[in-house]
Formats: sequence, structure tokens, C-alpha cells
Amino acid sequence: MNQLHELIAEIKSRIEFHKELKSFRKEERAWKRKVDPFNYYLDRFAVTAAVSLFICIILASCGFRFYFNESIHTGIYKISSDTPKKGDIVTLSLCRCNEYYPLTDRSYTKGNFIRYFAAHAGDRIEITTDGIRINSKLWANSEILKKDAYDRRMFSLLSAGTIPKGKTLVLSKNDKNSFDSRYFGLVPVYMLKKINPIFTFN
Repeated sequence: MNQLHELIAEIKSRIEFHKELKSFRKEERAWKRKVDPFNYYLDRFAVTAAVSLFICIILASCGFRFYFNESIHTGIYKISSDTPKKGDIVTLSLCRCNEYYPLTDRSYTKGNFIRYFAAHAGDRIEITTDGIRINSKLWANSEILKKDAYDRRMFSLLSAGTIPKGKTLVLSKNDKNSFDSRYFGLVPVYMLKKINPIFTFN
């Protein structure tokens, strides 16, 4: 019985200690905020940024991607192990053999893109003044522009005709200024990874 009372007393003591410690830390933060507000908020920002970065790294390693670009709906996506099919959202990056890889003064040529798997082998591509037609159907916002959004000259590696085996066409739907197959041309199908939207904002 005495041991039980001692255990209860120790637990109460620890609870009181942690309450006092919590109160002390709260007073310390309030004092620092009052005396040195700049460094107080700078420290809090640094901790928040570090935690956020850590969470982003963990999520990225699990296949999640955060996309904040007009080429596709803004939101959170996750890479899938499923084989990508026409109509899917896919992620890819340019290979070294592509003329656009990487133009050092154009950040949009680097890293991973998220686009739509617009056409595959056997589909017929037409290039018109209105945009790209796939099997005679016009793809939205697909006009090939002469200049990018920064007024720099663009050139197109895409040719009209039937897509050969092993190649794909990837395009955006939302943004006429998107960097996609209109400029870097057809890409090998093996480069594509299917990506599923988890949460989108628009």
C-alpha cells in the first residue's frame, strides 16, 4: 500500500513539475516577444519552415507532388504505379537528347512537368493556326506560340503526322502558355508516370 501511495505521489509531483515547466516556458516566450519581437518571430518562422520542409520531403518520398502552375489544376498529386493511358495526368522530365534540355535561362524547361497524356501511337496529329488537332479534334489552348510569356522566341520540335510506336504527345488544357509537346515534341512513353489528383484547388 505504501508503494502505491509513493507511486501516486510521484505521478502527482511529475504532473506539477510539467505544469510549472509549461508555465515557465510560456512566460519566457511572452518576455522574448515583448523584449525582442523580431528574433522571436524569426525563430518561430524558422522552426515552422523547417517542419514544413521536413513534411514536404517525407510526402515527396512517398510519391506526393505539389503543383502550383497554371498548366494543370493547382493541388496535391500522387504518383501511381499503374501504366499511364491516354487521357491520364502524367509526370515527366526532358531527356538530354531534347533540344530544350535544359535551356539555362528558361526555368520552365527544367525539373518535372505534369501534363495530360493527349495522344499515343497511331493517333494522327495536325498542326493548324487554331492549335493541335488529334484525330481531327482540336485540343484546347494548343496554339503554337512564337514567343513565351517572357517575350522570348519559341521554336517547335513537333511535326504533323501519325505518332509512331513508343511515342506520346503530352499537352496542357488550361494554359495557352504551357510548355509542352507543342515545343519539345513527342516523348518516349516509358518516360511517363501516371499521377492521380488527391486534392485540387480549382
